[in-house]
Amino acid sequence: MRLDEGEQITKTPPHSHSRERFVATHLEQISDESKTALTLSESHSSPRDDYFAIVARATNDAVRDWNVKSGALSWPQGFDSLLGYDGSSTECDIGFWQKNVHPGDCARIAPSIRDALVGTSAHWSGEYRFRRADGTYINVLERSLILRAADGTPERLIGSLMDVTARKQLQDQLCRSQKMEAFGQLAGGVAHDFNNFLTTILGYGDLLLHERQIKGTLADHVTEIRAAAARASALTQQLLAFSRRQPLEPVIVEVNSIITNLERSLLRLIGENISVVCHLHHEKEGAHIKADPSQITQIILNLAVNARDAMPTGGQLTLETAIVDLTKETESPFQCGDFVPGEYVLINISDTGIGMNDEAKVHLFEPFFTTKADRERSGLGLATCYGIVHQSGGHLRVESEQGKGTTVQIYLPRVPAPPPPSYKRPTGKKPRGGTET
Repeated sequence: MRLDEGEQITKTPPHSHSRERFVATHLEQISDESKTALTLSESHSSPRDDYFAIVARATNDAVRDWNVKSGALSWPQGFDSLLGYDGSSTECDIGFWQKNVHPGDCARIAPSIRDALVGTSAHWSGEYRFRRADGTYINVLERSLILRAADGTPERLIGSLMDVTARKQLQDQLCRSQKMEAFGQLAGGVAHDFNNFLTTILGYGDLLLHERQIKGTLADHVTEIRAAAARASALTQQLLAFSRRQPLEPVIVEVNSIITNLERSLLRLIGENISVVCHLHHEKEGAHIKADPSQITQIILNLAVNARDAMPTGGQLTLETAIVDLTKETESPFQCGDFVPGEYVLINISDTGIGMNDEAKVHLFEPFFTTKADRERSGLGLATCYGIVHQSGGHLRVESEQGKGTTVQIYLPRVPAPPPPSYKRPTGKKPRGGTET
């Protein structure tokens, strides 16, 4: 039998006083435990109205509620956790949202929302970049519900903002990879056929120069023709390198020794107003890779030339090596499909130059793309590096910011050091002589 306030009673025989005391004692314990359980249950239960808030916290989404008539904007959830703003001041106006949408996206998103409000749609969704409190932008996917009056006039737009930055970066990386693959197939096919034509021109040019009657001005003309064909042939070789069709001669080489042997050449190449600093690690055990040493040398020289051009008033060029273990997917800076986990030799080449803007970084490895005004530049330097590194099983990564320099990271698969050369000791026995005199 149950009473109010959680009391519970039990009938006992009147003649059993000891049993009555026993039951009374346990009755008090049961009553206390029941009250405690009831209190815990009430503290953990959530009203139905809070379900949406719980879901928003669980997904780390931000929620915005825009009063279309008054222009007031509130952020019931995620204003602090997702966007990093002060959670105590979640009330503002629509101007706050417009100010923090990326300028490159606002011209596209604002008309889209306006069209949805003017029409009869009950939903709107769009993806754009939104500025956090720390000044950085994140990619958000907003899905909104449009609440309308009886006559169809829009009154409120309530939507959730989901952070899709990681997904967007992965999509962009995949698109760039596919675009580079398409560029490579096109460039490789053209370069291969074009190289055959140039070989014919160079061959007949050599034959003409060996003819006795080709002298004076005529010989000079043939020499110019041959020189132009040679320059064109060099460009086709770069295109073949970009398309990963250039024949390589891979051997096991030690990266630190390659850089050490290049130090003097680098000093002559970049000039006196730029200092060269080398931080070479793992020299004792060796940072070995399997690649064409001449191509690795070309990569370093190409990147050094780019660094020199980015520092017209002087600066510092830094070359650093390391061995990194990218066996875990979360540690990998590359999320593309052709990445193979394992140990990599990392070559960092950084400068203190002018850096690059976002647009330049998007087209960085495309053939014939250049930010230099010099028309003599082919725009194939970085494209060649890209092709050689990928043909060698490696990956490239570039970090750059305007006014803060550029760092190019080259990851090449590490291989075991080659065994030392073996030789046979002389036995000490004299060779058996012949019988001739």
